[in-house]
Amino acid sequence: MRSPEIIAYEPSYQSQLEAFFREVWQQSRFPFDPEGAHSDLRNIPTQYQVNGGGFWLMCQSDQIVGTVAIRRLAADVAEVKRLNVTADHRGCGFGDRLFQHALAHATTIGYRT
Repeated sequence: MRSPEIIAYEPSYQSQLEAFFREVWQQSRFPFDPEGAHSDLRNIPTQYQVNGGGFWLMCQSDQIVGTVAIRRLAADVAEVKRLNVTADHRGCGFGDRLFQHALAHATTIGYRT
């Protein structure tokens, strides 16, 4: 099996992304609420991919298995958001890879670490 790749979110992934989050939230026994608490996931370009932010998908065999985002809070401060990995892929180091990817982006942009 090929190693998963990390790619930038594009709107063409939206339906697959919502299915991913439905699965992840169901696994954690919390409801996925795209109209309320999770409405940011319906507006990724304007919520995350602006002002030095980003949103990435980890894909394996054309399936989303993880996500991570960073959102700008101040000129040199950002927060990590939406770091999730499906239950079947936890314990494989995927979460760490996603976090390191976001951290590398943040460092390149000039956020403090």
